[in-house]
Amino acid sequence: MKNTHTPKPLLAQRNYVFWFIGDTSVTIGNFIGAFAFTLLAYPISGSVGIAGLVGGLYSIAQAITMIPGGMLSDKVNRRTLMYCCSLAGFTVLTALIGVYAAGLMTTPLLMAFAVVRGLVSGLLGNITNVVLPQIVSKNQLAQAMGSNQSRDAIIQILSTPVTGFLYGLAPEIPFLISALLFALLSLTTKPITADLNPGADLNPGNEESDNPVPVDSVAQENGGKDSSSEQSVRTNSVGTRRAGKKHNSLSEIFLWFLHARAMAMVLLVSAFVNFGITLILTVIICWTNSS
Repeated sequence: MKNTHTPKPLLAQRNYVFWFIGDTSVTIGNFIGAFAFTLLAYPISGSVGIAGLVGGLYSIAQAITMIPGGMLSDKVNRRTLMYCCSLAGFTVLTALIGVYAAGLMTTPLLMAFAVVRGLVSGLLGNITNVVLPQIVSKNQLAQAMGSNQSRDAIIQILSTPVTGFLYGLAPEIPFLISALLFALLSLTTKPITADLNPGADLNPGNEESDNPVPVDSVAQENGGKDSSSEQSVRTNSVGTRRAGKKHNSLSEIFLWFLHARAMAMVLLVSAFVNFGITLILTVIICWTNSS
């Protein structure tokens, strides 16, 4: 028998609130830190090509470690990986700030920092998303994933102009903010009480089980006789349900987003703000270069 208990709203759940704060901090830290590498590379190298290469090295290092990172999250306690993500991100970025502030930064050294930071991001940067099914119930997973994707889109849209603005104040500021955001993940991980061991999201305590009717019980109801046609119908029905499950989450997320008009408006406004800020910065740069 399925549980008919109505769960609390997501923002009323302690584990989800701490998870959301930590995941948001890591997402912002990743986007800001990634673009800041490209911005810092230009004044250090004096070459636009080298600046693009530094950003490319970051992306390549991140890409080649994403699959190993997924395998790691299936074998190691995910709470431990969240702490490792926080510590590694904070350590790399603070070391970069120290080297730059001391006037020791060179192009090869910045490339090395970009590669290391990309490796950490690919290996551990997605761990907060992996634990989401262990934080919320099955019935609320689609809503949580929809909110997560919408928030990530907004952050991605706004991160470039915001990073450029922060870099204009001082080159160290984007890296400093990114480092502090990674440190925040450790503070939000500790209060989470959910079981974050691999496979814990399959436990009945974290999501409802389907509770299929055993074949033996159906046969008993038929007096111990189970015709091949009845068995075939049940088998096909189970197969159909299992195949349909693969698409349930995506369809539920899509339907939730269609009804979340406020979120759609926020995305639209964010896109226009991003376009406006980028246009203004482009005009300022062109005017400065021409004069």
